[in-house]
Amino acid sequence: MKNDDLLISKLINETCKEESTTEVSNVLNLSQYFEKRLNQVEHKSLKEYLIQHDVLHYKLEYMPFSKCYRLETENSLLLDFPSNWGPFTNITYSGCVQIDSQKNDNEFLCEILSEVVGEVNMLVITSENNSILLIPLSSSGLEHAQWLTEYFEKKNQKEAA
Repeated sequence: MKNDDLLISKLINETCKEESTTEVSNVLNLSQYFEKRLNQVEHKSLKEYLIQHDVLHYKLEYMPFSKCYRLETENSLLLDFPSNWGPFTNITYSGCVQIDSQKNDNEFLCEILSEVVGEVNMLVITSENNSILLIPLSSSGLEHAQWLTEYFEKKNQKEAA
């Protein structure tokens, strides 16, 4: 069974279970229900989630000579971030660092990237399998930050066990 078929099958089963426990007058809004359930599906990989949800993300490449993390945007703009600067000092081999423009953006990184990629309310920097990603999130995409946090918590728990 393909992954899409499995997902649809799970969604239909959950809908039938939920519908049988509710009154007919309390009809579910199926589009909201399916969206909620889709977000609860476990994804096999970070890349799969980002692609499925069309989340903007950039690969950061470590430049050993300059000791910087390099970001290349769609329009070939290059930005280098020193590895000893702000959140880049916290990059580990497996995990994520979140920078909220309202709480802990002491280096004004959200503001800097807003000039390049548009509205950025939160940044998430992830590191997994020698791949470092920078994920800028606008106010409409903040639910992805929660998913990313849970993803890395589960992954780190599995690795610790």
